[in-house]
Amino acid sequence: MARAKKNKSGLSIKKQYTLPLGVVIIVLFTMLGSLVVLFTRQTETIGKYELLEKIDNQACRYLDKQKGVHGIFKLYDDAPKNKPKLVYKCTTGELTKAKEIHGKSIDAYQLGASVSYFSTNEEAIKFAEEKLNPLRFWGVDAEGQRNGIPQTSRFTFMVTDEQTPYFDAYTVKANAVLRVSLPCTNADPVVCHAEAEAILDRELKGINVL
Repeated sequence: MARAKKNKSGLSIKKQYTLPLGVVIIVLFTMLGSLVVLFTRQTETIGKYELLEKIDNQACRYLDKQKGVHGIFKLYDDAPKNKPKLVYKCTTGELTKAKEIHGKSIDAYQLGASVSYFSTNEEAIKFAEEKLNPLRFWGVDAEGQRNGIPQTSRFTFMVTDEQTPYFDAYTVKANAVLRVSLPCTNADPVVCHAEAEAILDRELKGINVL
């Protein structure tokens, strides 16, 4: 009887150690799997960065006649819906003044250009409508108005009551949002407006749909 009780006790102790050990092994394998996934993602992200570094900054293409431009890009691999996955920026070093324009409070910002890529055209349009369109009382091109398709229009705004007038303009192409804010080469609002649309037209050809 005593011998049987000893064997039963030994099995009980073995079970006590086997269960926690199994849990530890499962946890370790889960952690290992997570690390492998994270490493793979990091490797893919580094590969994308290395590839993008070899491509010229699309935002700086618009500023080829400007001095002192500074370009950067940011890749957002895990960007949530309606957020850009890739953003090119290029600034001229010039800063606008914070002021109220037509009843809208406009914060100071750097002149330059940006191209923001989204997963879909719908996301790009949504971003432009919610983040850019409320900033100003934009003018749109006549063709866009006639066709009733504002997302393909070139939205422009002139700020002429400054020592150096400047324009602010944006448009959407496929899954990309292009915005350009630059000094006017001519203080005449009509000429400056035409310049803004000409720059958008020229640079839209260089946007790569991702």
